[in-house]
Amino acid sequence: MNDNKVTNKDVLVLMSCYNGEKYLPQQLESLKAQEDVNMSCIIRDDGSSDGTVEYLTEYCKENKEFSLITGENTGVIRSFNLLLEEALKTDCKWFAFSDQDDVWLPNKLKRAVELLSERETSEKKPLVYCSNLELVDADLNHIGYMRQPGLKFDKYTSVVQNCATGCTIVFNRSALEKYMEGIDADMEMHDYWMFLIGVFFGRVVYDNKAGILYRQHGNNVIGAKNQNISGFVNNMSKTGNHERMFKDFLKIYGSSLSGDDISIIEGIALANKNIICRLRALFDMRYHGYSTKRTLNFKLRALLGKIY
Repeated sequence: MNDNKVTNKDVLVLMSCYNGEKYLPQQLESLKAQEDVNMSCIIRDDGSSDGTVEYLTEYCKENKEFSLITGENTGVIRSFNLLLEEALKTDCKWFAFSDQDDVWLPNKLKRAVELLSERETSEKKPLVYCSNLELVDADLNHIGYMRQPGLKFDKYTSVVQNCATGCTIVFNRSALEKYMEGIDADMEMHDYWMFLIGVFFGRVVYDNKAGILYRQHGNNVIGAKNQNISGFVNNMSKTGNHERMFKDFLKIYGSSLSGDDISIIEGIALANKNIICRLRALFDMRYHGYSTKRTLNFKLRALLGKIY
């Protein structure tokens, strides 16, 4: 980050790494190549056992806009939350999450900042940007896109399914500060929590144009993997994470949510134990996913009292 007065072009990128030395060089160079923004990056290594730390140590010495924090393995959510604690200490205006193995197109941050800036108001509400992703294989060959054009979401769809993939997210300081109120919550994922901050307290800007080559390979922590029948059945046996997250969301933010918002969230948070909430989740068609498959999955879970 520069030492001058903070500008609308200052963006702090937060990257968590774990055994990522194979693909890191391409991702770091794509961050350096971001156009028309003042990009700086804090990288946290989450206890890597390969050569990631050694590589990053030398890279950060040669590239002063990058800095490195090392620590024990805490998992992806806690690692990003530790990065967010560091971000709060800075005076930067915009912040972005980054994975270790993607490639960003040169105008990714510029486009996000421009679209967010258009939505700024004097109220300083949380603003969160997210986008589509171009799926590529390990060698960056095109596979397809994560989502079809025309994605629409509201508060009901947002409590069923997250549409904000972490590595696409850019957000303002108001979103960061609101997020930090719940930093110790039982989150399903950090990106989902940030998405919900935008949905319920400010604004989410979804960009159908992909700014990232989203690499699909065997070591992805989370990827755009298709699920077969056995995977679907196995997934149906898992419960609790989604439900617990929304219970915590209500506990932390309930006093600043409207009655309507609380009711929407309770349809998820209480559905497994409360028959009225379960019936609402099952029969109210405003609760749906971004695809027929995801909607059917959710409705079946609601029927069985196994909202995950």
